[in-house]
Amino acid sequence: MAENDFNQFDHAKKRAEDESSQCLRLIQDIEKKIRKRTDDIQRCIAENDAINLFGRDHASLVKDIRARGLQNKIKGPIGAYLNVKNQSWAPAISCALGGEANLTSYLVDSDKTAQALRKMMG
Repeated sequence: MAENDFNQFDHAKKRAEDESSQCLRLIQDIEKKIRKRTDDIQRCIAENDAINLFGRDHASLVKDIRARGLQNKIKGPIGAYLNVKNQSWAPAISCALGGEANLTSYLVDSDKTAQALRKMMG
């Protein structure tokens, strides 16, 4: 009888260990997915913040550019691609680059793309 109890206990213990291992793997997978989603969210926030600095019109224009699949042909606003580590230099850099007009400009790969961009800008 004691041996039977021991076998049942041993079997239950192994089942519990297997379930515990499965739960641990599941938790690790979920944590990995959470980290990836958090990174994706942070990247999106950073991208949108960089674009929103130049106004809502630019944010909606960039969204339209992406929706049309033109993100490889149109880059901008140019200022969204700049990253100033020391913000005290921002005015000097802006001035050296020609001011806000140049920082809110877009680069295109051809005249055809420029025409498409002008239409999107209204």
